[in-house]
Amino acid sequence: MVYIIIIMLIMLSFAGGSLYYVTQQHWRDYSRSVEYECSSIAADFSAMYDDAEHLTTFLLSDPEILSAIRYLSRDGETQDDAARNKYKKVIRTALYSYYITKYYYRVSYVNPGGILVTSDHNTSDVLKEEEVRERWKANYEIDEKKSLQFLGKYRDVWDSGTSLDVVGFVKRIYGDNKGYFEIQISMDDFADLFRRSFSYDMDLTAVFNGEVVYSGLEDGEMEELGLSDMEDGGSRIVKGRMLTCSEFNISGDRLTLYGVLPLWELAGGIGGIYIGILLLILVLILLTFLFLYFYSKKLVVPINYLKEQMDKTSIENLEELDTFPEGAELEEMIALNRGYNRLICRIRDGRIREKKLEELQMQTSFDALQAQVNPHFINNTLNVISYRGTLLEDEEICEVCNDLSSMLKFSTNTKRRIVTVREELDYVECYMELLKYRHRDKFHYEIQVDRQIYQKMLPKIVIQQLVENSVTHGYRTPYEVMEIKISGWLADGRWYIKVSDNGDGFEEKVLAEIRDEMERIRHQILEEHQIQGMEIGGMGLLNIYSRMLLMHNTNFEMDFYNSEDGAEVVLCSS
Repeated sequence: MVYIIIIMLIMLSFAGGSLYYVTQQHWRDYSRSVEYECSSIAADFSAMYDDAEHLTTFLLSDPEILSAIRYLSRDGETQDDAARNKYKKVIRTALYSYYITKYYYRVSYVNPGGILVTSDHNTSDVLKEEEVRERWKANYEIDEKKSLQFLGKYRDVWDSGTSLDVVGFVKRIYGDNKGYFEIQISMDDFADLFRRSFSYDMDLTAVFNGEVVYSGLEDGEMEELGLSDMEDGGSRIVKGRMLTCSEFNISGDRLTLYGVLPLWELAGGIGGIYIGILLLILVLILLTFLFLYFYSKKLVVPINYLKEQMDKTSIENLEELDTFPEGAELEEMIALNRGYNRLICRIRDGRIREKKLEELQMQTSFDALQAQVNPHFINNTLNVISYRGTLLEDEEICEVCNDLSSMLKFSTNTKRRIVTVREELDYVECYMELLKYRHRDKFHYEIQVDRQIYQKMLPKIVIQQLVENSVTHGYRTPYEVMEIKISGWLADGRWYIKVSDNGDGFEEKVLAEIRDEMERIRHQILEEHQIQGMEIGGMGLLNIYSRMLLMHNTNFEMDFYNSEDGAEVVLCSS
């Protein structure tokens, strides 16, 4: 009974998941369709923008038109009526071209002096100059910073008889009072850009720089649905309708397209899929009951056999299963058998590695005892030299011996392999004091470490290795002063230590080789879990990386790069 309930729950979950997946997939298809179609509209809108730019560029490339514009932009008192009419005719002839009259409602030239020349035969010479100036000033707000400006939807003020709704562009002609080209497109032609056959019966609204230039919605619906509050790429459901928003950049201006689709139309295409899934689930439940009845009989025998073998297995008796009893030929049981055998092999290999580690630990303990002999002798010798320095009143000899003795005690202490940042800095400072005795004024160092990280733990002789690496390899050419700086800080729950110098920096080839080797070591330690026998080489950057990685695992990161002054190495952990 329990199995039946579990199967029913699984089937119901599958049904719910399937319905959810189908719905989400359908909505994603709808979103992709809307995105594609809106992108197509934006591309056509941008092409209309470019066509207007190309048209004005073409007109201004005509020397005769430029001459006419220069003359007509002069002060009216200096113009001759015959010459004025002549130059207006030059512009009018260009505006009467087949291309302009076919594809545009009206193309006009107008300047601040009241000169109006338009492609409409019925308007060019009807309006007086004073009336042109008044209509231009009252109806047009020109942004002088833009070369070509889209005006949006407005009334045609040049034709007093019709006053049709149009959309238009204004092209500013560079120069003092040179005037403008106005390009008008009828609202019907402009609306055709948005009235197209969509994959879904969607109502579209277009907003350009905050102004509605086209809307397929009824008056007031845009505010009622809250379209203006949506963000680019957003979608939501309001009052039984799916709303989408797409924004596009058109020559520095913003075109926003809102799509509105009733939910019943969106769901209408998948209603049959919902019914089919439910019927399929019912059939699957029935088949499952039949399958469980026959299949369970073949599972009991091999599982009981495997249980008996596992009960008999111990560390001293790690034997693999060669075969299952007769009737256990199911692929699942065979796979289970193989998995059990792989587990036995891993346990056996683990026992072998454990024995090797025990031998390695014994060897390490012996080496540690052996290593205590020579440092003890050297430390006594340093005490003798320091005493002789005291007798000779040579404080520098005493200080050198004390620093060197402190370093020996720290580095040869086999009982502690992990130290605090504070202890490591004391050790490094002794090392750099010895370097300063050697190089005198040619070596400077600075330590700026936040006290908050003093108690953080790290392997011994890590920071000192970074300093030694900088001094040894960072100055391939002679330098007047070697400057080493150690910084440490705490940020975002992680602590950082940085060693920087003013040397020659890393060679690019060396950087690439070290990063490749670090990647190999990281894979070997974290994924393959192989430590014994690793070839990490010497006491350099790779050695530091390996030891810190063994201690901090995935929490540790190490980076090194060239700066303006030299090279920098940064250790980071949490």
